[in-house]
Amino acid sequence: MLNGAGLNPSEYTSSWPGGFHISQACLILPKPGAPGIYYLIHGTIDEQQTSLAHYLYLTTIDMSLDGGLGGVVSKNQVLISDTLNAGRITAVRHANGRDWWVFCHKVDTNMFHRLLVTPTGVNVEGTQSMGIIRPRDHGQVCFSPDGSKFAYYWGQFNQDLEIFDYDRCTGLFSNPVRSRSTMLTAWGAWLFHLIVATSMCHP
Repeated sequence: MLNGAGLNPSEYTSSWPGGFHISQACLILPKPGAPGIYYLIHGTIDEQQTSLAHYLYLTTIDMSLDGGLGGVVSKNQVLISDTLNAGRITAVRHANGRDWWVFCHKVDTNMFHRLLVTPTGVNVEGTQSMGIIRPRDHGQVCFSPDGSKFAYYWGQFNQDLEIFDYDRCTGLFSNPVRSRSTMLTAWGAWLFHLIVATSMCHP
């Protein structure tokens, strides 16, 4: 893509030109009210010995450029600077049907960074601490199809899974429930989503 080189500046990025080995390391969302403009929210590993991320980045794409093939108009804008679990970036639509909530996790805490994508841009909305302390992990996160539940599986330490209620108006989690399943594995993406979707829809 036009001007698309140089995303995620780090030694790890340079070592994996064919693609990252990081679960949920990026997502693309349409900018509300701006057809053809997309936000790429992304991260990499900035500390290779511990596999941690230090930044959550924003890159803006305009699909009207380069004859409709699209082009990057700004890249690697730092949204959050912290000690983050690499990957585990996820989003859910706001209850207003227009905006988007975006989340990432601070490692070795129970803190989530919360962002809101609106017609004015991507805004950092603060943090929320909820549930148990989660270590550096190889797990995954997801929302239920209706956005009312959120699941975090961290792929280590007895295959722990935590499911929260979620309010799409306020962007806040509540009522964490912790469980363990021997059916989950660190990289079992399809199995994770199958089990979580089933447990969310049929408690």
